[in-house]
Amino acid sequence: MKLILFYGDGCIECKKMEPIVKRLEKELKVKFVRKEIWHHPLNAKLMVSYGCKTLPMFLNQENGEFVCGPTTYNKLKAWLLKQTRLRKP
Repeated sequence: MKLILFYGDGCIECKKMEPIVKRLEKELKVKFVRKEIWHHPLNAKLMVSYGCKTLPMFLNQENGEFVCGPTTYNKLKAWLLKQTRLRKP
């Protein structure tokens, strides 16, 4: 499963989400590839191509499913668990 976290350097909401992301990475044994968009236009273009324009964005690149914008621990965990179940063998 290829998980991507799009963020912006200095993004307040992104910083607020980081402890939640780290906790879930550890608990669920998953890893997000982090892609900064404010200083890397190709990353921004990729993010917007999925239809999201709000940071942070959490993407499963294998199936195109994403969470757009800040969310709660419980909602992000539920999304990640769903992605794990959808994972191709």
